[in-house]
Amino acid sequence: MDRFIEIDCDVFGPPFNHEHIAKQLRELGPLWEGAGDDGDVRGLVINFGWLMDIVTVWTGNPDQHLPIDSNRLSAWSTLTYRDLASLIGTISSHARQLGFGDIRVGPMMLGIGEFRTEIVKPPSESSEEEHRGAIYQEKSVWLDRHPELFPFPIALTLHGPGIDFRQPLNADTWTYAAYPDGIPNGTMFADFFSAQWAHLASYVGFSLLHLRDEFTSPIHSGRVSFTGDATPATPGEIAEWSDHLIGLLTAIKNQSPETFLMIYSTGLSPAVERAYARVDISRVVAESPVDAWIEQTWGGAWQDWWDAGLQGWTFQYVHLLSRLAQIHDANRRRPYPPCRHYRLIQLLDGWEPYDTFHDYQDKLRWGMWAFTHAAITDPTTGELQRTAGSYLAFANNSRAELLTTEEIAWVAGEVNAAEDSAKRMTTTRGVSIEVGPHPTNSAAAPDVWMEEIAGFLMKFGVPLANAHVHPHDALPHPRIDSTASTSPTDAVAVVGDAAALPAALQKTLGVQADSPRIPPGYTISHVADPDLRKTFWPYYPSHTPVTTSGNEAVWSKESALSKQVGDTWWWLPPDIANPKDRRLPHYQIGAIEPHIVLARKILDHPRAKEITRIAPMSAHEPVTLLAWEEPGRHHVLLGNIESGWIGDSRYPRHVTVILPTIAGRSWADTAHTDQGDTVAVGDGSLSVIVPPESLLRLSIEFTDD
Repeated sequence: MDRFIEIDCDVFGPPFNHEHIAKQLRELGPLWEGAGDDGDVRGLVINFGWLMDIVTVWTGNPDQHLPIDSNRLSAWSTLTYRDLASLIGTISSHARQLGFGDIRVGPMMLGIGEFRTEIVKPPSESSEEEHRGAIYQEKSVWLDRHPELFPFPIALTLHGPGIDFRQPLNADTWTYAAYPDGIPNGTMFADFFSAQWAHLASYVGFSLLHLRDEFTSPIHSGRVSFTGDATPATPGEIAEWSDHLIGLLTAIKNQSPETFLMIYSTGLSPAVERAYARVDISRVVAESPVDAWIEQTWGGAWQDWWDAGLQGWTFQYVHLLSRLAQIHDANRRRPYPPCRHYRLIQLLDGWEPYDTFHDYQDKLRWGMWAFTHAAITDPTTGELQRTAGSYLAFANNSRAELLTTEEIAWVAGEVNAAEDSAKRMTTTRGVSIEVGPHPTNSAAAPDVWMEEIAGFLMKFGVPLANAHVHPHDALPHPRIDSTASTSPTDAVAVVGDAAALPAALQKTLGVQADSPRIPPGYTISHVADPDLRKTFWPYYPSHTPVTTSGNEAVWSKESALSKQVGDTWWWLPPDIANPKDRRLPHYQIGAIEPHIVLARKILDHPRAKEITRIAPMSAHEPVTLLAWEEPGRHHVLLGNIESGWIGDSRYPRHVTVILPTIAGRSWADTAHTDQGDTVAVGDGSLSVIVPPESLLRLSIEFTDD
């Protein structure tokens, strides 16, 4: 599988010397060793101060100083492009000498004009010693020349004024490598940037380009529109932005076919990314020659440091799973070689204060194993499709220090073991979700949040093991659906506004055609489970009322909010977050009880006997579960990873795992844990303790008659 490492440029100096560069590459080496098969790609993605100035203001003169205006990287402003070309040549040469072959080397950059946000404030100027980390003060020459290109405010981007490559450039008379007489008025950014990049890549020796945050969309980790409100985009708006992104990527590859071109998710789920960030990634992958898509699976940073729970561990797993289905579907329509899809394995942060590797190492290990085993079933062949490799970020801290030799060996060992295990995986045992296409009208808002709903259910033991793009005729798993477009009994749960469901299902639910819609707002609601809090006050979107009939698990005075239809549960979830809030605010959800109720209903469904599952757990003790198989062996991954008001992972979790009932299968008497212990398997179940802030892997042998 492919391996990419992300580092900051000051890992190598200055000053530069061959011994130091070779030592740094030798230290990183074990992280690349897992990419050893023919066709595997190794890469080193280097941060030269976040901004695109290194490309956009390049004049073609090797003696031009690098346009890096940064507190931390101030020494780099004294270097020239000739120095940069020498460094890249030295890195490539040493990588070959160390046995890594022709690794791809190139820059990453954000789609912003400058990076001077106060998300992380710098220390006081009176500090005796300047702290070199957590200081975003990257100033841009290019922004000064072309402010018309950056109309999106930091409230949308999180990082700085965001790029809008639909805007034509104003004329200027500066000298550029590709435009020595200046930029003519009306030149499109795609034409300018692609020509500049081709010239720079050829001179410096770059073979990789990673267009990171805000290049895919200015919207970053929030459900807001380009104008800052919470209105979903129209199909025309989505098409327009996607067209321009496709045009930019195509122009870059046309100008520099040898470049390995990578883009980045927005941190949002695929459905929200399309509806609000205006990116139809299915079209982008199908119609552009982009080489790789990186999913921003920074679960620990968002959940365990920034309190942005909506992008936490389980949500990122579902984003990855859903995107797998999307990209696999798009690749089948693509005239280019398949777009590679990477999971991000977070290690350190080179600038911000959090440190997932040292503070939450076993949660990180859960992410390594969960993200590596995320897989979908090809609807035509029945084969499992997984991500194509790991993107390891960052490998250094804010002082430009790499992880230690021992720490790198640990990371390499875990990633290699997880990938080796995933290669042997033959099937998954869990629930599947439907992943689009998604409507963009506000009446169907819960459908837009399908991946987030699934991520929430994962917290309470529902094993998400597959995702599928319409049509879902070949799904081999119990399913959580947002349409029930074939028949209501196909799914174990149907989620969303009743008005968006087929007429037959609406009739069964008791929807009256002339019923006035209930307006959006906070609603006093109730649940029936005896061990749960009975009354709560979440925020519901506008919805069609559903008649009550006594079999509801969740209801309000105005409407049933869940209802059984045969063996299927219909459920209208609360709006999952304040539209302009990137966190998972308690006041918006109101309570975790409705999600626990649905998780229990799913796990109690007759078809749940086909999957690995957890016996009902207490509301305050959430545990995630994933399960997969290889020949003769069944694997269970349990995670005690929830922090904040949803759960407290600082305490151990005692759970009972129930193995699937499969005709003709016999289970071994004992299961083996990753810690070398054995656990008794009795009557198809086993009782285990998941350590604090940790994972537990179980392996159970089986025989098929």
